[in-house]
Amino acid sequence: MATAVTEVRVHRSGDADECRTDAGGVAVIRLRRAPEPKAWDIEARDKAGNAAQQPVNWPLAPAGIRSYCVPNALVYRAADRIQLHVFSTRERGTAYMDVVKMGKPY
Repeated sequence: MATAVTEVRVHRSGDADECRTDAGGVAVIRLRRAPEPKAWDIEARDKAGNAAQQPVNWPLAPAGIRSYCVPNALVYRAADRIQLHVFSTRERGTAYMDVVKMGKPY
């Protein structure tokens, strides 16, 4: 299985945070809330020397309910076990997930 390990650097307000993605290409960077949207510059570079840079404006102030899921793999085969980590601004509730098979809802 190919891996997507990448070095990531986030530039914001004169400093930078660094991290490395896991084999699935997922990384977590913990950031403090800002009272207003901030413009950040994100750089990524893999072992082969491929690189990308993208400016991003993220409003970090709370604005309603936000949530996301992190799977343990990007692609699954029949009978694979799926493990999801769900992160949300709510402490309790139900998370729903759509399943897509061959590009169509399942």
